[in-house]
Amino acid sequence: MPLLLERLDGPIKITVTNAIAEGDQVFVEAQGESRTKDGLSYNNLYGIVLRMRDGKIAEIREYMDTELVKRIFGGPTDKSPR
Repeated sequence: MPLLLERLDGPIKITVTNAIAEGDQVFVEAQGESRTKDGLSYNNLYGIVLRMRDGKIAEIREYMDTELVKRIFGGPTDKSPR
């Protein structure tokens, strides 16, 4: 996360475009808009699954365009053998 914050020219503006709730789960669809300090657009789409417990968020799973993240911010720097 620090690399992302260092590269962005301000916060990501998140707009919720859809939300569906059933039982203890909520699915949120959202769009994020931002720019990097060197002028690249970083506009990602998110799918966020929330599991609720006693009116509070107990678990979060987030899905996004990881290819966009790699293209804008680069891939892993770990070069160790697997």
